[in-house]
Amino acid sequence: MNIDQGKTEYKTQDVNYGVIYVLFRIKVIIFGFIQYILLSPKRSFFMNGARYYYFYHRYNMTWENERCVEIPLIQKEMIDVKDMDVLEVGNVLSHYFDVGHEIVDKYEIAKNVINKDVVELDPERKYRLIISISTLEHVGWDEYPRSVGKIVMAIAKLRSMLSDDGKLILTLPLGYNLYLDELIYRSELDFDRIYFMKRINGNHWIEVTKEGVCGIKYGYPFRGANGLVMGVLESTKSQVTKSCRL
Repeated sequence: MNIDQGKTEYKTQDVNYGVIYVLFRIKVIIFGFIQYILLSPKRSFFMNGARYYYFYHRYNMTWENERCVEIPLIQKEMIDVKDMDVLEVGNVLSHYFDVGHEIVDKYEIAKNVINKDVVELDPERKYRLIISISTLEHVGWDEYPRSVGKIVMAIAKLRSMLSDDGKLILTLPLGYNLYLDELIYRSELDFDRIYFMKRINGNHWIEVTKEGVCGIKYGYPFRGANGLVMGVLESTKSQVTKSCRL
């Protein structure tokens, strides 16, 4: 076999593997849609003793990833907060619902989205609720040049933007940003409350301890996040008020 024949065979194999992968993904999408959206609309999970229903949506095929738990967790926190008092960092919820709150996203160009770096935010007002769904793990980590410490600056900036009774609520995938993982495992982000979720049996999630997700990988054994953190930070003024009441 000459060199040209060898190259042709390799190209043919690449095309075949590509076709097989595409067909496999189509199968996964179709069966996932049927199983989760049509046949199992009431599947649920628990966190901190509360029951939540998985969120299934065709956009981003949430039946395949962590969005199915992140969105119901964040939605519950937004129930009693007016849109004008909410800031979302990372444009996520508008892909699934009509939203009226402010959104900041450095890169995504969309209606009513402010394109600005989170550490450069300087609003004239404070927020009762700041939310971020699987976004802050990219800050500094996926930038060039990489600046691993930028995530700490971003969280400090957002916390400073809270009203006296405000809360900052973040969901973060584990195993993606290794520097962030270490901060979480060492409790260096000073979350007032933190919850850990682990993915099992495809895309079912259970609450576990920190030890239950320590060292978990992103993208293995399942695509996307296999471990998830929900961290809650309260306004520093809110903390002072509570301590004075003790």
